[in-house]
Amino acid sequence: GSQGKTQPILVDDTIVVVTSNLYSALTNLRRGGVSRVIWIDALCINQCDSIEKSWQVQLMGEIYQKAAFVIVWIG
Repeated sequence: GSQGKTQPILVDDTIVVVTSNLYSALTNLRRGGVSRVIWIDALCINQCDSIEKSWQVQLMGEIYQKAAFVIVWIG
């Protein structure tokens, strides 16, 4: 998503700034009153750490394989 426009969200009682595209995806995926576990690579992988990104990318196949369902957001 565009790195220029951002929105704050609350993750585990911590304010995290995300791209407007990710914010839009989260808003559209939200189900009122229902708790959801969502794995988002932009949040779950430290994008500034090349070693962590490399390691996490290797796990993505397993993450997707074990998921009950997968939603891809192309915004």
